[in-house]
Amino acid sequence: MIKTNRITENTLVPIVGVAILFMLIMFSQEFGLIYIGMATVWFMFFVSDKLFDNKKISFPVEKSSKMRIESFLIALITYAIFLLLTSIISSLFSIEMAVNGASNSILDTIPSVIGYMGSWFVQATNPIYSASIFLMVIGWGVLIPIVETSLFNGKIFEFLYDKIKHHGLISLAVLCTIVGAIATLFHLTSKDAQSIPLMITFIFFTLSAVLVLKFGHLREAIFLHMIANTVAVVSAI
Repeated sequence: MIKTNRITENTLVPIVGVAILFMLIMFSQEFGLIYIGMATVWFMFFVSDKLFDNKKISFPVEKSSKMRIESFLIALITYAIFLLLTSIISSLFSIEMAVNGASNSILDTIPSVIGYMGSWFVQATNPIYSASIFLMVIGWGVLIPIVETSLFNGKIFEFLYDKIKHHGLISLAVLCTIVGAIATLFHLTSKDAQSIPLMITFIFFTLSAVLVLKFGHLREAIFLHMIANTVAVVSAI
């Protein structure tokens, strides 16, 4: 049996940083600049945690290298719950979700939820590989989930978590919704300030925060984000 080491931010930050720099040059300047900025803030929080605050990472990328397959399955189940939850909410409020027409059926709204998540992925600029489907999948399906989950559900979540003196159930529930709201705020432009995509984004990042709180690390939340983005970008393509 091959023994693997757990993934840490010490190794993940530079690898992701180099990958985003490559995407900036070869795929999309808009993509590169946005996520270089996010990765920089992620790194600043990381350094602050290690050197100045409590000098420990409360929610690492992984607590151990074990049970990665189980984590992926948990992410798949959570993704299904996310699709079902957003579809039920949309149907209850009779929201018009379909791309080419109105639909109130729960099953009919699921493709529209995926479509809304993938609506921004098809934008690209003019670098040499800007039309590369492979780089699009890598960028949106792998790099973005790592950076956004590590920043919003990792560093910002941990920063607020450490400020709560009494980690009661209500406080933690409110904390998860606050993280979801912060992540949604950062997606106002990408979602064109439309209520339906923003609602979907809020539910998604709130569920991700619950996963981080439940398992004490980011792995399940990162897997969830990878699954959701990959499905969305393939749908958009």
